[in-house]
Amino acid sequence: MTSLAPIEADELAPVVEDLSIWLIPGRTKDPSLAITQAVDAERLGFRRVFLSERFDLKDAGALLGGVLARTSRLEAGTGIMAAGARSPLMAASMAATLQAAYGHRFIFGLGRSSGPYLAGQGITEFTLQAFEDYFAILRRLFRGETVSYNGPAGRYEALATVDPCPGKPPELWATSLGGPVATKLAARIADGLILPGFLTAETVAGVVQTARSERERVGLDPDQFPIMYYMIVANDLDETYTRAIAHARFVTYVVGMPAFVNSYLRNNGWDPAQMQRLLDHPQFAQMGRPTADQTFHRAELLEASKLVPEEWIQQTSAIGSLEHCVAKVREYRDAGADEIGFYGSTPAENAKVVEAWRNSSITLDV
Repeated sequence: MTSLAPIEADELAPVVEDLSIWLIPGRTKDPSLAITQAVDAERLGFRRVFLSERFDLKDAGALLGGVLARTSRLEAGTGIMAAGARSPLMAASMAATLQAAYGHRFIFGLGRSSGPYLAGQGITEFTLQAFEDYFAILRRLFRGETVSYNGPAGRYEALATVDPCPGKPPELWATSLGGPVATKLAARIADGLILPGFLTAETVAGVVQTARSERERVGLDPDQFPIMYYMIVANDLDETYTRAIAHARFVTYVVGMPAFVNSYLRNNGWDPAQMQRLLDHPQFAQMGRPTADQTFHRAELLEASKLVPEEWIQQTSAIGSLEHCVAKVREYRDAGADEIGFYGSTPAENAKVVEAWRNSSITLDV
């Protein structure tokens, strides 16, 4: 059960402006953990928390309302919600409610998702044009406009919020797997960009350059566009647990998900033969759902995860000693990421990393 005791001001560590963390990443049977983890995150000084919605026990609106109610300064966002999962009016209502009710601390992270992942759930993967149009509709609804639309994002007649969001509307962040087309689109239409885990620092540097250049090209301030890279962080954690949150998680990203496979091969320059050996593991010959993520728990993927090249994980994640984890965060900040989102492990498991990063940043600033 979640404690409802108020958080005292003297319990809160100073905010680390460039660190955020994901709450209960992956599948869960106890969604209340999102609330307790958010309280831990605020105490430790994380700037933001994100929640990846799943269509079972991880409804974003329900959980983030609890997160924001139990915290005072922590920002919270969806990371990432499928744009087609809600009609624009329902999405605008959820976002505006969270923004207005909890002191303008909500970030609306949106993505196109993936066809195989959405299969059988009554949701269609958006095209790039549908995604762009969806953003435009949301912004108009936040402004209190009436919207009629018939296009790739759906058909809507005279959408309007009777009481639009007061004050600052929610920021709309987009995602990119690292490709130039999606990155440029995000740079034009979004307020921030979220990059998924398992991208190399070189790939992230290229994405940052592409996004900044596109912002300049269309007359937008390149410095007013935060870019976050989220990565697995496992500081001196048990070997089996680390493999479950890192290697096995990578399996869930690629098995049944060709868009992610192609992105990692193309953007990171990884060996297709090594990837194919993983995809051909006999465990995946027959799955009850299109993806490994929806078919297996990560603990069931430990054997198959042995086919994930260790180099790929070490290149893109912060695993091992405290010094190594801090150095990995620095590597991606130096690559141009404005913010690092910790993923896979809990806020409490990252207490030492946060403090070490805070201290190293102070030292570097001096």
